[in-house]
Amino acid sequence: MYRGDALAKQRYTKDFAGLAWDTCAKGQTAVLLVRKHLAAFDQLQLSTYSQASHKRQYVRSGLLRLSNRWPATPHWIIHCVKWLERRASSHLGVVYGLALDYFYWLGVQKSLREWPAMEPDLPAAGQLRIGLGV
Repeated sequence: MYRGDALAKQRYTKDFAGLAWDTCAKGQTAVLLVRKHLAAFDQLQLSTYSQASHKRQYVRSGLLRLSNRWPATPHWIIHCVKWLERRASSHLGVVYGLALDYFYWLGVQKSLREWPAMEPDLPAAGQLRIGLGV
């Protein structure tokens, strides 16, 4: 039944760190899903790597490459976001978007590294590997 006057409230109990690591796992899961069901590729965020602005792609790629050299990068990013949260930054929406985008592709990068044999089966695998620094 539809009720126009109905009201629902939603409460989130996870902090940003929990959401970030869940998003990383989502990237890993996307690669696993496509590995088993290639037809799913176009329906997943996995197919959107190059659809971001060039600036966003540049920032994402830089952070992922930094992660390859300095494994503490994800923890540093979480720390920076928490610092901005405490200061109630007006840019939090943009920062959340960039950070969660990074964590998704970090998960994708990790899965592609763990299973290099899947590359021929994954659509656009070469482009993803280059962009993700894998």
